[in-house]
Amino acid sequence: MLTTHWIPGMAINFNAALGVHEQALLVRERRAGVLAANLANADTPHFQARDLDFQALIRQAAGEQDGPRLRATQARHIGAGAPAIAGDLLYRTPMQPTLDGNTVDADIEMAQFARNSLDFQASLTFLQGKFRGLRSALKGNDVHQRDLRCRRIGDERPEHPAEHRGE
Repeated sequence: MLTTHWIPGMAINFNAALGVHEQALLVRERRAGVLAANLANADTPHFQARDLDFQALIRQAAGEQDGPRLRATQARHIGAGAPAIAGDLLYRTPMQPTLDGNTVDADIEMAQFARNSLDFQASLTFLQGKFRGLRSALKGNDVHQRDLRCRRIGDERPEHPAEHRGE
């Protein structure tokens, strides 16, 4: 979990800046492992397909749990110090049970795995954009700084970038 970092004159709270997207990546990573285990055990007799409730885990990570909030006053309390992605594995309801008791449907598992991979990539792309925005805010806008330098020197900034390059 990222923490608040202090820079003189500026406080950056990465948890506030990134929201639940960090936790979303961790949950998607864990779900990929669960789905891979399901696929690996597709031919194992009596194996029960498992999955995670992504929405519930994200609500939990965001602190939006339904019902009253319990506070752990001792380290031995249930759930005290547990990571945000420590959710229970759920059993997948089989579409068509098999004779050997295995509930893994390889087609469903592969589709869920592919969807999870796409969602993971989307979350990662979103986080990259967030980091790019934070870096830009910290660094400052180069075009704005160039305009300020030109005004100090007395130069005029060309209206069109091609004019600036001499084209």
